[in-house]
Amino acid sequence: MILEIRPYLMFDVVVIGAGPGGYTCAIRAAQLGAKTCIIEKNGMGGTCTQRGCIPTKYLHSLGDIVRRTAAAKRNGNRFSCHSRCPST
Repeated sequence: MILEIRPYLMFDVVVIGAGPGGYTCAIRAAQLGAKTCIIEKNGMGGTCTQRGCIPTKYLHSLGDIVRRTAAAKRNGNRFSCHSRCPST
């Protein structure tokens, strides 16, 4: 839940940055009963989740699938792929 911060709101814990360490810290503080606030300017999960490690690994694995598919076709293998995405 995103709150509009008002000067009179008080927190036990204020976490600056919602990267892997920040949101883990905030969750644990809340589990222990602290009134917790996270301050983040770019989105939950930090750089790794938003534009770093995870998206990069996805693109690399997708490229590997494309390379393997092309190699299989060159070797005479025939197959087809079907998407499970719902039609719009």
